[in-house]
Amino acid sequence: MPSKGIIVRNLVLLAMVTSALGCDRNHAPVITGISCTPDIRSAGTLFSLRTTANDEDFDILSYHWSSDGGTFADSVNQWQTKWKSPVDGNGKTYNIRLTVSDGKTESFLDYPVQLTEPVFGHVNGYAYFSNCTIPVAGAVITVDNKNTTTDSTGFFELRDIPIGSCSIQATKENFSPANLTVTIMKAVNLKVRIPMLSVVLTGKLSGIVKGQDSLPIGGATVTMINPDNSESNLTAVTNTAGFYRIWYLPLGQRKIIARKAQTEEFGFEEVTLELAISVPDYSLDIEMKKFNLSGVFSDRRDNRLYGYKVYGTQTWMTENLSYLPSVNPVKDVSDIVAYQYVYGYDGKDVDEAKATLNYTSYGVLYNWTASQKACPPGWHLPSDMEWKIFENYLGADAGVRMKSTSGWFNHGNGNNLSGFNVLPAGSRDDPDGFQGLEHSAEFWSNTTFNGRGVWTRVLHYDNNVVNRLSNTFKSGSSIRCIKD
Repeated sequence: MPSKGIIVRNLVLLAMVTSALGCDRNHAPVITGISCTPDIRSAGTLFSLRTTANDEDFDILSYHWSSDGGTFADSVNQWQTKWKSPVDGNGKTYNIRLTVSDGKTESFLDYPVQLTEPVFGHVNGYAYFSNCTIPVAGAVITVDNKNTTTDSTGFFELRDIPIGSCSIQATKENFSPANLTVTIMKAVNLKVRIPMLSVVLTGKLSGIVKGQDSLPIGGATVTMINPDNSESNLTAVTNTAGFYRIWYLPLGQRKIIARKAQTEEFGFEEVTLELAISVPDYSLDIEMKKFNLSGVFSDRRDNRLYGYKVYGTQTWMTENLSYLPSVNPVKDVSDIVAYQYVYGYDGKDVDEAKATLNYTSYGVLYNWTASQKACPPGWHLPSDMEWKIFENYLGADAGVRMKSTSGWFNHGNGNNLSGFNVLPAGSRDDPDGFQGLEHSAEFWSNTTFNGRGVWTRVLHYDNNVVNRLSNTFKSGSSIRCIKD
């Protein structure tokens, strides 16, 4: 009879063997499902397949897809893939099998797909050099098992493409292959644009943008213009040293535009250049003229100096016109004869009128007839539309931006952020004579209103609205001239 010690030792060995055998037991992977999209099962469709699987032992799983027909567009060894069903598979059922392995044990799940009649759409478009609309002729465009070649304009068309997601590939010698994934829809002519990159048939354009003073201009934009005169995405912005560089500019005859937005001090003339790019590294320095947005000019009729400022596309005087060939007392009124007035002066002596503080501060008030020939050579009385353009340029708060920072009654001043510096010069109205000094400002346009009056612009101390009002021909108003 064995001893007690031997029995205990055997039991321990048995437990160890049992434990070891239990640790080696493996659980097969469990495939919980397969999803397939789109739901429409037409022949020739590219389907997306996905699965979910788990393993009780937390082993790393591998996947493999297979089918008795069709082709797999993606890797078959991933948890998801794309399967292209046969175009001639109408009425047939194809079995897709997924095999999942944990390295020791395999599990599989079959997914049947019954195909219906194929549904087609069409695709056309253009192959262009990247970032522009310069055509790539002779590129081979392939969709599924169909292909065509782009014409001289880069155009291609392929018809009767099965609906669903598909890949368009464009190839040509000296170009990198271009791939585009699109969705073909039933009876729809899909339009696409395929960008193609070539490092052989493009060059690099670089240089310095500088002003007429040879100083560099930073923040300027240099852009290649497409054949249809639209702006391409082949563009660069100069750094503080005026340097720019554009990569992958197609070789050949190209149009380049350089421009810069105006600053508080300067405006910049747009530069257009025609270039023949024939080398991989093309250098071009660009001179861009800059001009002052504000300054002073002289009226040669009386050598009076006036401030001016550029607002967008317009150049305006920033002070009231003071040209005074003759002066009339307040009682003189006419809508035919040219009359000029100086607020508060009631005589006919020009020198006396010019010696008054109101003349120095506010300039001259003109009736309609006098206003027509009052502006200096090269300048003119603004039209009603030119006033509108100016107001729109200044924005919703145009009034407060136009009014001076002092001089208005009851603190009705503006902030003069525009630099237009409107002072409350008043007006000469009939039958009241002079009125509105420090309360209002009134400016002529050259646009009449139904032959009975003229459109004017009026500002008041008690609001910041630029009023568009009709006035009579015999009234006396201030003038701001605009450059021709």
